[in-house]
Amino acid sequence: MSDSPIRISSPVLPHPQRSTVLSLALAFVIVFLSLQLWLLVQATEGALRGATSIVFPAIVGSGLCFAGAWRLWRTAQDKA
Repeated sequence: MSDSPIRISSPVLPHPQRSTVLSLALAFVIVFLSLQLWLLVQATEGALRGATSIVFPAIVGSGLCFAGAWRLWRTAQDKA
């Protein structure tokens, strides 16, 4: 028996289907970044108003939006 790792390769998509997947991924990146910008604005306004209860959840949500957008962007680059 060999000790080589099992490699599972993803299927190669036809060009029109790959283009659709990339377009959808980039659309979600735009949505995530728009949501992130909105959350950062709300966190800043809340901090300036003194409503500190909204700041931490907004920052966490913004970080999650960044992570999702970054992951989708990396996936889109790998598929291109």
